[in-house]
Amino acid sequence: MKKVFTLILSISLLFSCSDPCDDINCLNGGTCVEGQCNCAQGYSGADCSTKDDPAQIEITKVTLTSYSLFDSQGVLWDNGPDPDTGYCDIKIRYTGSSGDMDFTTVTSMAFEEHADPNLEHDFFPINDLIITDMNDYQFIHIIDGDTFSVQDNMKSFSFQFNSFLNDLPPTISLVEGGYSIEIEVIYTY
Repeated sequence: MKKVFTLILSISLLFSCSDPCDDINCLNGGTCVEGQCNCAQGYSGADCSTKDDPAQIEITKVTLTSYSLFDSQGVLWDNGPDPDTGYCDIKIRYTGSSGDMDFTTVTSMAFEEHADPNLEHDFFPINDLIITDMNDYQFIHIIDGDTFSVQDNMKSFSFQFNSFLNDLPPTISLVEGGYSIEIEVIYTY
């Protein structure tokens, strides 16, 4: 009798101790905890299948990956009375829903002097640059910023962050007419 009771108790414990996550399938990096999906950042819903939009996007760096030494008429940008190397003194400026802001170089200079168009040049916002409206147009301007002469707007990139919300890339690449930049961003939910 004791063996039958032990066998019945063992069988009932076996069936009553099933894992509550056995039949749960959490998507997009979610994990099951006690029968419920714990969703990864940027996803929600019972099975983590709903993609959330970020509450804000912070621009942390702009890298100039290429630029043209010549304007649309074929004239050197840096052609003043005393052109240095022919390479431009590059400045990056942001305008958009978060106001106007200049960027600095790695060495905290306003310009990247004699910026070789074959090398990458990093620029950082002077203050936190946070975007909250994904539908607003944002602008990144590449400027030939000679210290003692007129500053020429070489190229302006216009974009909306809502165009990138499907993929949420950490780096957004923009390329147009011999100019290219990479914008590093952080998404906050």
